Amino acid sequence: GVKVLLMCMFHHASRPEVQLHALTVVRCVTVYPEVQTAVAAEGGVRMTLLAMKNHSGAAQVQENAIAVLLNLAQLAQNRALIAREGGITGVLLGMHQHAT
Repeated sequence: GVKVLLMCMFHHASRPEVQLHALTVVRCVTVYPEVQTAVAAEGGVRMTLLAMKNHSGAAQVQENAIAVLLNLAQLAQNRALIAREGGITGVLLGMHQHAT
């Protein structure tokens, strides 16, 4: 499940279409607290931020990545992880670049 999806994101980090589709799935499944925990534990925050960095010009990647981080941030331990990994800056940059 989650581990395979994140591995796909890792191995295809330069392909925006793979990142978009993977983030779309992660966005949908991270509405559930148990999945939020699993995604964070498997490195999902780091992979989401990497996708945002690598594809800063892709508005849909940014949108889905921010939604993933929002879902993950429903749990306090994930909020701390997101902040430690640079997620606040990543979200602000993504929002600033695609403000219109």
